[in-house]
Amino acid sequence: MTPIILSDDQLKAVRAARDAVALHDADGNLIGYLSPPPSPEVIAEAKRRLHSGGPWLSTKEVIDLHGL
Repeated sequence: MTPIILSDDQLKAVRAARDAVALHDADGNLIGYLSPPPSPEVIAEAKRRLHSGGPWLSTKEVIDLHGL
């Protein structure tokens, strides 16, 4: 992984964001997205679901189920 050091202003903007941040170059071209880490509530819900015993579906099953 390549580290990129943010300026103080950039860091402040990223930390203030409540959802994903779109990263652009100086010409306005989209580079990618930076997602904030999940909240403790989201992590707790994921752990609860993980230990729920299923049912578990494969990717193909989900696609077939939803007609994608």
